[in-house]
Amino acid sequence: MAGGHNGVMLHATMIFGGNQENNIQRLLQTIQRFPILPVPGGGRQTVQPIYIDDVVDGLFAAVTRKWAAMHVVGVAGRPLTWRTMAGICARSMGRGCMVVPIPASLLSAAIFFLNKVRGTSIDPGIVQRLDENVDIPLSEMIEMFGLQPRDFEVGLRLALEDWRRQGVM
Repeated sequence: MAGGHNGVMLHATMIFGGNQENNIQRLLQTIQRFPILPVPGGGRQTVQPIYIDDVVDGLFAAVTRKWAAMHVVGVAGRPLTWRTMAGICARSMGRGCMVVPIPASLLSAAIFFLNKVRGTSIDPGIVQRLDENVDIPLSEMIEMFGLQPRDFEVGLRLALEDWRRQGVM
């Protein structure tokens, strides 16, 4: 933005699907192993995951438009709680999961301990990200690009089909 050039920067929320995604894949793997998910705030945080193909559609729409000023446009899916997102992920695998509130400090300590004892490499920054609320208005993305993000369930089904075909999940 400081460069003063005409154009747009797309600011995307949690992108899922595709080969390099790991947020939803990691959540699915965790749900497969554990029926209980300890989450700061009990999963009441708002998330707006967006399917990779919707982001690509936004990129194509952005590059075909002539920009007369500097713009930043949020690209996001429809809001839902983290708890709801986890429940949808669990149901997509025919499983249940219980999201249990836990203090962020206790979860951070557990991650630190696991990383030391088991030699794992769980990113401690995940605790901070779990405690964030996302609030990206969809109106600008819809008006500027005609982009209607798919519902999370639809994008997840498509992502799972791809990951299973590729042997990732």
